[in-house]
Amino acid sequence: MLYLDYAATAPVRGQALKVLKEKFTNDFANPSSSHKLGRKINKEIEAIREGFIKSLNGDKYHFIFTSSATESNNMVIKGLDYVKGDQVWVSFGDHPSVLAPVKTLETFGVKIVGIPTDSYGRVDEEKLIFSLNESVKLIILTHVNNLSGNYIDVVSLARKIKKTRPDVFIHVDAVQGFGKYPLDLSGAEVDSISVSAHKIGGPKGISGLYILKNKTINPLLDGGGQEYGLRSSTLAGPLMFSFYEAYKEISHDQKKHFEYVKILYEKVKEMLGDNIPGVLFPFPYGGPFILTMIIPELPSDVLVRHLEMIDIFVASSSACSSKVKGFNPTFQALGIDEKYHKNVIRVSFSEIVKLESIDFFIEKVLEILNDLTFLKKK
Repeated sequence: MLYLDYAATAPVRGQALKVLKEKFTNDFANPSSSHKLGRKINKEIEAIREGFIKSLNGDKYHFIFTSSATESNNMVIKGLDYVKGDQVWVSFGDHPSVLAPVKTLETFGVKIVGIPTDSYGRVDEEKLIFSLNESVKLIILTHVNNLSGNYIDVVSLARKIKKTRPDVFIHVDAVQGFGKYPLDLSGAEVDSISVSAHKIGGPKGISGLYILKNKTINPLLDGGGQEYGLRSSTLAGPLMFSFYEAYKEISHDQKKHFEYVKILYEKVKEMLGDNIPGVLFPFPYGGPFILTMIIPELPSDVLVRHLEMIDIFVASSSACSSKVKGFNPTFQALGIDEKYHKNVIRVSFSEIVKLESIDFFIEKVLEILNDLTFLKKK
């Protein structure tokens, strides 16, 4: 099997799986229990919580465990106090876990404003800063876009925004960049950051939210008051420990991993670009973990299914919007012409993918396209 859909999810890393099994077997007690077993697990959870904070120089932040990045995004977006006329600024090319909860705010008289972008879906920072007004309550930035691979230096941009509007709340969806791109929160003016375990080889069902200690949001869940009173629920110790194990592994030698994945990205782009007539790569500034391409006249589902038959797995869109058929508003927001919306293919990489596997992928894509062309002529 060759898996090239890492932007959707990643297999659980070996050490993370080992830790998960060990903790489920041995550390099953409720961390909030007052007895020795509970106190032991709670102490260990606080240690890894501190590990997440220290790794990004985030001493100003709390780190809150959640069940998913969707929950983390919803916590912030729905947790602020809004009044009629407030504005929330967001890129319409962002993930559904951002766009869907933002949409619900319109019920309360909140205005949703699209962040200015260029023809490649990248944030136009100059226009964004120039357009800020007194009604802006929340600005949502995506560290790395899940379809284009476009990267934002969120720390730098947040600093520019705060110079103009120091009271605006800035939330970052860092799901695709966490552990893969450098992120230093010392001196950062970002208010909150959502991250995910399963995108980096941790288990599903556990994620996190960094939030400044001096910021408050209204909790989505009321109950026992866990996670600084912001997220009541029994702490999922085994999942938390496994998450941290995966994070340590992926963030170790981060620069080395980045450069290696860049080799994979560039090889696929060069070889397919040279051998597929008319192929388009709509995001020249994206990468290297996400490569999106368009093969005109070929529906993406056709290629995806043919690859699937030989156990090669890529995507035709993000996993969370894969049910969208025909016109895709996210593609449109990222600058992809509607006539190509059915032709978009996303290949996403990890440092665990071998170079020879990429050679195999390229070979099989070209074979399939050759066969499809032959059948077409017949």
